[in-house]
Amino acid sequence: MLIVELDGSQHAEPASMLADNARTQQLNALGYEVVRVWNAGIKFNIDGVLDGIIAVATNRLRPSSAPSGHLLPTGEGRVRDH
Repeated sequence: MLIVELDGSQHAEPASMLADNARTQQLNALGYEVVRVWNAGIKFNIDGVLDGIIAVATNRLRPSSAPSGHLLPTGEGRVRDH
């Protein structure tokens, strides 16, 4: 769940930045990742912009390395007395 937002220069203004950050936090809480791209980047560096978007999307597709559920299956990791 990836959102790519194209931003113009008005997004560099403090009030816009605050509003953008609040919206991004709300979207992050819903499981979305927001990638912001400046309009100038589209105009002058489209290849770099696309590479960046692909990198973020690829990273989101990788399985998480964070453990889920139990850290070890039942019976593993126990010390036995000899």
